[in-house]
Amino acid sequence: MSTTNPEDDELPWREEQGLEIREQARSAFEASKTEPDLKEAERLARSALALAYSALNWLEDTRFEDEVHEELHYMGRVTRDRFPGGCTFVWTGSQYEHRCPVALAHKRFGFSPGMVVGKRECSICGDDVSECPHLRNRTYQVPGGPGPSGYCPVCHQKECEHTSDVTYDVRPASIIKEIIRLDEVSLVSRPVNPSARLLAIPVNGQELRRSLGPRFRYGVDTVDCSQCRLPCPGFSRLKGDPRLEPGLRAHPTSSDTA
Repeated sequence: MSTTNPEDDELPWREEQGLEIREQARSAFEASKTEPDLKEAERLARSALALAYSALNWLEDTRFEDEVHEELHYMGRVTRDRFPGGCTFVWTGSQYEHRCPVALAHKRFGFSPGMVVGKRECSICGDDVSECPHLRNRTYQVPGGPGPSGYCPVCHQKECEHTSDVTYDVRPASIIKEIIRLDEVSLVSRPVNPSARLLAIPVNGQELRRSLGPRFRYGVDTVDCSQCRLPCPGFSRLKGDPRLEPGLRAHPTSSDTA
């Protein structure tokens, strides 16, 4: 992979996953530039944004974090300029929500569920992890796309850019198929699953009305978003996050906030 150093014999599994997702984001974004069908081009561009957000989650606290952060901003700006009609707040029926991956990526916290898990399946073969032959510390060559578990063994998504005609080097993971009991869900600065992150940010209705003026019809009018055209606002972190310690910055041109 072009983002790894030649002298690196093996990267940690989390970095491997993050770099693989990063390459997916780059590939989708480049494809969006040459796609003649504008609808498909926009789909590819927004898919690239979602993948870049995921890559940042996986590569947090690694040497690749700043690069992915900058790429996410760049992809966001280009997408906003090319497809402005799709950059809007989402009306849920009761409130507006911000679902842009660029905005979500700057909330550096996620979810940690306390639960009793039943069945776990291997991401490669789909068998129960207590019985399958795949070792968690080994790499296996497998085709991409949905496998026996119903998920892609490369990125663990049901729908992705990986194809069954290409073989990838992957490590097995556990896919939870049954939850016996969910006790709690806590906000944490470093979720065990890097993908357990925010899907939306509620927009303050009073501030929206105040900023858009008396002619704005709450819940009726479409609200455009231009955040990607603005300077990076910095990362918002939970109190106690180790990155809030003096001297540890999330990005050389931004500041962290609790």
